Amino acid sequence: MRVSLDFEEIYHDPRGPYARYRRAGLLDPSEPGEEPETVVGFIAGLKKGRGDHGGVYHYASPNSDVLGLVIQGASGRCFPDLASERLFQPLGARQDAYVTVDRAGTPRTGGGINMTPRDLARIGEMMRQGGVANGRRIVSQAWVNDTTTGGSSKAWSESTSASWLPKGRYHNKWYQTGNGAFFALGIHGQWLYVDPRAEMVLAKFSSQPDAIVDDAKDFNLTLFDALAKIV
Repeated sequence: MRVSLDFEEIYHDPRGPYARYRRAGLLDPSEPGEEPETVVGFIAGLKKGRGDHGGVYHYASPNSDVLGLVIQGASGRCFPDLASERLFQPLGARQDAYVTVDRAGTPRTGGGINMTPRDLARIGEMMRQGGVANGRRIVSQAWVNDTTTGGSSKAWSESTSASWLPKGRYHNKWYQTGNGAFFALGIHGQWLYVDPRAEMVLAKFSSQPDAIVDDAKDFNLTLFDALAKIV
């Protein structure tokens, strides 16, 4: 999320680029008279932002869709099939997950992955165990270490996100709290929180009306920290 991209995650603007992005991914219906778009077509039309690449942390969901396209291109596999084979089956997931697609059939890896809370928690437990689940290595210990300790503090501290997570960092799609815990976070209040010191993993699904509420994030982080102290 240090790509310089002319794209803002303004969730409540029905006429802005984020609304177009949602319509391209079939999360919302097309506007009357609007030429239907695909996710790839939408992304291809985005322009570079004013700053240099590798600068300040700037969350942009299309980056995650590009990552999914890279995974498919590098592996030669459809993303859902690869994720099933390399992640969900070894984890011992109990129920089917699914990935939404656009009108061209492109998986929406920027926010279209759906699963049960228990199976999401299995991902967190695998991360807590250093990349191992059911006695089987799923991702390397080196990758887990890099994910939970890497990233630029400077890139984060100079971003607007530093206001709700002052000691935080972001790396490999995970957030770090600065106190040893790390988490994945979705809009409308979805959480996967891992505190290795407390041997605690929390999966929390929510349906808060607003996509992003900094006060709610503060409340949840305070709650998780309090739970870690008593488990």
